[in-house]
Amino acid sequence: MAAATMEKQTTAKDETTLESIRDSLLKLDETSLQEVSQVVNSFLIVQKVKSGLEKVG
Repeated sequence: MAAATMEKQTTAKDETTLESIRDSLLKLDETSLQEVSQVVNSFLIVQKVKSGLEKVG
């Protein structure tokens, strides 16, 4: 029971964080959004490379 409650709290916190991020992104101008997009894309590329390296080694 405690695990289910903890999971619900974590999910609610994650949803609140995502809403906060969304609200912040909506306030950015186009140039800033492009910069954020580049950072996110770079992060995703790094994650793919890391995942590939973990599979190999």
